[in-house]
Amino acid sequence: MPGKTTIAAHVDHVHYGLALMNRWAAGESNPWANADWNASWQRTVVTAQQWQALRDKLRHEAETWRKVVGTRTEWDDMAAAGALSSAAHTAYHLGAIRQILAALGTSSG
Repeated sequence: MPGKTTIAAHVDHVHYGLALMNRWAAGESNPWANADWNASWQRTVVTAQQWQALRDKLRHEAETWRKVVGTRTEWDDMAAAGALSSAAHTAYHLGAIRQILAALGTSSG
C-alpha cells in the first residue's frame, strides 16, 4: 500500500526486537544501548528469497525467545516487565500485519 508501512517492515521490526531480547537473555547486559530501531523499518520491498530469509530469521528468534521464557525460573521485576512488554509489542505488530492484509483483501491464513 503506497505510503504505508509494509508487512516486511513489521516482520523485520519484530525480528529485531526479539533478537535484542535473546541477546539480553544470553547474557548481554544492555543490547538496547546502541539499538537502531529506525533500521528495522526500512524494508519497503523484498524479493521472494529475502522474504523467506526474513521469515526464517523471525521464526528462529521467536522460537529462541519462547524457549527462554519457557525455561526461565527466576524473574526479577525488570525481566518480567521486559518479557510481558515484548509479548504485547509482538501482538501489536501481528495485529497490524493482519490489518494490512485485510486492507489488501488478502487472507492471513
